[in-house]
Amino acid sequence: MTFLRLSRGHVIAAVAALALLLAMGVIDWYSTVEGEEARRTEQITGEPAPGLQGEIDREVLESSSTLAEENEELAVFASDAADRIVLVLLLATVVLALAAAVFRAAGRRFPGPLPPSALAAILGAAAALAVTVRIIQVGAFESGGEIEAGAPLALVVLGVLAFGAARAARVERAEREAGRAAPTSS
Repeated sequence: MTFLRLSRGHVIAAVAALALLLAMGVIDWYSTVEGEEARRTEQITGEPAPGLQGEIDREVLESSSTLAEENEELAVFASDAADRIVLVLLLATVVLALAAAVFRAAGRRFPGPLPPSALAAILGAAAALAVTVRIIQVGAFESGGEIEAGAPLALVVLGVLAFGAARAARVERAEREAGRAAPTSS
């Protein structure tokens, strides 16, 4: 197994898949107006004074932080059916993009009609559409819904992943066609 076998498309898709995992598990996707207000209160409160002087500030800071955390949501902690569908699409896209890179690095071809890179490109586009719909739902239709940085970032990363996976699939298809053409031309 060597990473030197990876095409640019495979590298782009694999790095984007890892970035997508980071965006899913670390960066908040959604919040509420109440959660946003709690974060603002946290920022305004600042560092409490030492001793008894800062006791009230420490309590405000702690309760604001707790309230904000309760109202913020990561992609990996999907709460309703729509978010779970998005999560499944995201995870499947990540798995397929990484599987395509592993197959390529190992010098193996996927036996099916569509290689993992092609499936990752298709699912990446579907996941981007699902994330877009979910952003619109949360921002426009859910009462008090707020979009955080994670959802738009994931949308950008999905675009990069789908681009890289499509590019990798093109390379694999060209190699497969060249492999088929070689024995018949002899």
